[in-house]
Amino acid sequence: MIPILLPLLLVPLALLLLPAASAAPRTSSHSVFLQLRPGLCGEACQAALGSVQFSDAPPTRNIFEAHARSKLWLGSAVHCLDVFCESPGDIGEGYAAVRTALERFGGVDVGPAELWRNDTMRDEALIVDTLVSDPRVVYDVGVRPALHAYNVAYDTLYTWDLNQAFHHGFGEFLYLLLLVLIAQGLVSRLARHTRSGKRPADVEGESKPLLGASGRSASLGSRFVTWYRRTIDTPALFGYTHVAPAGSGWLSIPTRLEAAVVAVYVGFNVVFTFVGYTITAESIFWPGRKDIELIRYVADRTGIMCFWNLPLLWALAGRNNVVLWLTTWSYCALPPPSLSHTAPTHAPASLNLFHRWVARVATLQAVIHSLAYLYLGLERGQSLQSLWSRQYWAMGVIATFAMVLLLPLSVRPLRERAYELFLQLHIWLAFATLVLLFYHVKVMRGAYDGWLWACLGLWAFDRGLRYARVAALAWSAPRGNNTLALATGEEHGLLRLSVEVAACTPAPGAYYFLYTPRSLTPWENHPMTLASAEPSPGGKGTTLHFLIAPQAGATKRIADEVAAAGGKTHMRVLVEGPYGEHHDVSAFDRVLLIAGGSGVTAVLPYAAEQRDKADVAWIVPNAAYARDVCSRELAGSASAHVYVTRQAGVSAADVWGIEEVESSEDDDEEMSQLGEDERSSLLRKIPASRPKLLASSGRPPMRDVLAQAVSKLVGGERLAVLACGPPVMMDDLRLAVSEAYGHGLGQLSGDRLVYFEDAFGW
Repeated sequence: MIPILLPLLLVPLALLLLPAASAAPRTSSHSVFLQLRPGLCGEACQAALGSVQFSDAPPTRNIFEAHARSKLWLGSAVHCLDVFCESPGDIGEGYAAVRTALERFGGVDVGPAELWRNDTMRDEALIVDTLVSDPRVVYDVGVRPALHAYNVAYDTLYTWDLNQAFHHGFGEFLYLLLLVLIAQGLVSRLARHTRSGKRPADVEGESKPLLGASGRSASLGSRFVTWYRRTIDTPALFGYTHVAPAGSGWLSIPTRLEAAVVAVYVGFNVVFTFVGYTITAESIFWPGRKDIELIRYVADRTGIMCFWNLPLLWALAGRNNVVLWLTTWSYCALPPPSLSHTAPTHAPASLNLFHRWVARVATLQAVIHSLAYLYLGLERGQSLQSLWSRQYWAMGVIATFAMVLLLPLSVRPLRERAYELFLQLHIWLAFATLVLLFYHVKVMRGAYDGWLWACLGLWAFDRGLRYARVAALAWSAPRGNNTLALATGEEHGLLRLSVEVAACTPAPGAYYFLYTPRSLTPWENHPMTLASAEPSPGGKGTTLHFLIAPQAGATKRIADEVAAAGGKTHMRVLVEGPYGEHHDVSAFDRVLLIAGGSGVTAVLPYAAEQRDKADVAWIVPNAAYARDVCSRELAGSASAHVYVTRQAGVSAADVWGIEEVESSEDDDEEMSQLGEDERSSLLRKIPASRPKLLASSGRPPMRDVLAQAVSKLVGGERLAVLACGPPVMMDDLRLAVSEAYGHGLGQLSGDRLVYFEDAFGW
């Protein structure tokens, strides 16, 4: 099923949960959605008697203590329970609620109800409508609230509970939305595993061939999949730009599918902020002020939903992301080695995008919550100075300010140009927000601490797994339970960082974070995409090969060390990983791997894994940039074409270091005509696999590269396209793939062409 349809199916359920925003007597149908808390009738009696003064109450500013030490008030409360609670069980629960409140807020345990059940007081009690009586009157006999006063108190508390239920119910609904998306991901993962190695006709249970490059008919299901991939799944939301920044570098444009998921999430939050409020006809808390009652409920709704969003925000921020493990979301934002000093985003772009939108929504909810309570405080006649003197108020305002400050300090230009500054500010402001929120909800006596502890738990879980990954690779490393890196390189080329770690078998698509513990900033870690791996000498470990295009920061420091050491130096590092997703391209007949610059590190493992059916197209600035890789990882490729953009007249010899690279059917005959010395010399220059290795000058249009791969397909063969490179190249390719979906000449159906994007992401 299309992923966006599943969360949309929740809309009718959400609408069923919406109550009418009007009066809510306790006899209304809203009780279907609300489990009444025990002792509500007792709390109603307590509220109805709240403003009544008795002559035996001690002088104290704590009204709960005054009630607890007044025999007249306690006797009146028990009498109210006996009259209005419907059963002995309700009476017991009601008194328990009153007793708990007096002990919790007044510090006095008043004992069992039998101590205060007095027949004389009951007979002499005055029936008073406490809502309209003069609160200055002091009574020396018991008071029983009039039916009107009790009903208003009960309905007020009932409505409060009803609104609280919807505050939290809407928050829980957001988690249901996430669970639906995770379930969809699990189903997709299972379906993909089931289909692995099968052709489209085998999967669909039909024998009809597909229309496309082969010119055959297409099934209805195939046409739908093609339409979905061409219209929803692949294109950018609007226009052409997706990976590249838009809006003068400030904006990131999602795909249509990503935008749809975000829109559903944001839409639910917006709707839940504005609907589902119930207002009483009369209120004991806000008599005659329905506007104030509504504002109070809006303030509570936004604050509570903000707290529900916080664990989701933290869950989407970590490297060790459970949501990612459970789903097939694969819009990866792999680290560009050419920019690895800036440590870009490594979570899948869809999750990272969702993280940013959750942050924006939660921050907006916090702002509305703060402004609403500010208005309520001023409306009660309180000054800003008196509000600031309250710890919960001051801590809440500062926490909101910290959340707001995080938004401009997380803009894309700052992430790109000063990532370490962004990261440190992000961590410390987020930590400060949690601490401030603990103090903000301290007055709630732990009722809201669970959400904050969940955030800290998610953070600790992520950090713990990070350290475990580092320890796993370093503890059994060949060289003294630590990892040693060998950095080599030549001017204008890629740096090769070879790191010996504990024995492991990384899959294609893996990337790691490298720490330099002996540097001035040992806590910094920089992402490196794995280019290749091989057993270490002696077979006791694994050597991981990373390729880096030096720019600035950490990569420039490594390049300077290599240059100063004459092209080769040793350095101590710690490695954390592996991360990333392995794209299963084994079920495809042909695999097109496209790389731009240092993005080749993402495709090299797939080139090795799918050697016999992979075509590699690599765009580089100069021949020296590619020479080391071409002589090692790409030397065994069956088909590879290197395009050099800043150097004219490039030949295969400049890149591959060999004179003749085209395999042909006449090779044996030509070889037989050569002398023995010439034949031996040429054989040394051509890899034993006899590949087709090409090189040329210029930047190829992505449409042409894709069209050439499509033209090689025979019959109903399937093509996987996997790419990693600079933003503009990736957007060009995404557009080309979108246009290639179809059932016309030179096009492929959606189940014959699949695009995997490992884009540089922020």
